[in-house]
Amino acid sequence: VGAVKADRIIDGKKVKTGNKIVGIKSSGLHSNGFSLIRKLFFDHLKLKVDTFVPEFGKTLGEELLTPTRIYSKKIQNIISKYGENIQGMAHITGGGFLNIKRINEQKGYVIDKLPEIPAVFNITQEKGNVSSFEMFKTFNMGVGFIIITDEPEKIADEIGQDAEIIGYVDDSEKIMIKEKDIVY
Repeated sequence: VGAVKADRIIDGKKVKTGNKIVGIKSSGLHSNGFSLIRKLFFDHLKLKVDTFVPEFGKTLGEELLTPTRIYSKKIQNIISKYGENIQGMAHITGGGFLNIKRINEQKGYVIDKLPEIPAVFNITQEKGNVSSFEMFKTFNMGVGFIIITDEPEKIADEIGQDAEIIGYVDDSEKIMIKEKDIVY
């Protein structure tokens, strides 16, 4: 499948307190949580695939079929330029923000600046009566990939408008989403 030199492996062991977290926006659901989504939108709300949803600016079907953003080319480019400045990376997929802990369980991760949460998640939470705690544990909530780095501005600038600094690493061994008062 591929090979990497041992000294270039990014396995989370070099994550340090004070490193920053760069989040890259998702394109939406990223093929996750569809059992809940189908039950909510089709069974509970009785919407049809071709129902125009103003909050989405498109039909329900168009929203649900939005392709998962693939990050591999962007990440390969970032690694080739800034690999020595990247301490960890994670997809925010099934398991939501809990995936961050896979980078290095001995560290804590504080999210203190969330990007705008896409409408599909807000509607799911409100209409499905789902707590913020469960939403961030299940969905990407608008952040599809994160990079832990000591050069956050350079990396975010290189990625462009889809990336921003969303938090930092501490020693708490917890995941904290400050805006929502969530601790895992």
